[in-house]
Amino acid sequence: MSRIVLPAINGTSTIEPPAQPSSPPTHDDVVAARHLCGRLMYAHRIEKSTTTDLVKVMVYEPELLSAVTAADGDREPAWFERASRRVLQPLNNRVDAISDSIEVMKLGQGKIRRLGAIAYNCTRGAGEGAGLEIVPFVNGMDPTEPPNNLPPLTSRKAVRELNAVQRDAYYQGYELPDQIRDVGRRIALILIAIGSSAV
Repeated sequence: MSRIVLPAINGTSTIEPPAQPSSPPTHDDVVAARHLCGRLMYAHRIEKSTTTDLVKVMVYEPELLSAVTAADGDREPAWFERASRRVLQPLNNRVDAISDSIEVMKLGQGKIRRLGAIAYNCTRGAGEGAGLEIVPFVNGMDPTEPPNNLPPLTSRKAVRELNAVQRDAYYQGYELPDQIRDVGRRIALILIAIGSSAV
């Protein structure tokens, strides 16, 4: 039997995972996996854990239990693995669908945040150092987060200091007219797109 390895828990920094299980696994390893699963379920409910991490541990726990049961001489029937996969597959499909839905909701929130940031920026005046809110792109993505990783446009000065590549990325993200090539007009349009006066 190949060694069962504790899955990496990447999305939850607040939960300390147990030690790697023994080979073959022991009853204590199964109990530790059960506790970890319970802590992840709670963390997931309060949005402190990813769905992916939770599913990995939900699959890991029965693997340990199966290995301990087999080591104890109570071998599982040949059909058990197939049945387990059949039972878990709909769960995995639902997890994928939920993950997709969460991504769509995040983009929707980004669009709402976009409108709020533009409205706020409209009230900030035309001063070069007036503090501005970061305005998400038209698709709702935050321009300062991966995969864009652009500098935040928190002032009119920050817009004027963009290099050509950054300026073009913002210009495309805000879906401004491609035919305008003049740098000054592009900067003015970016300022207008984020709710700041172009003057």
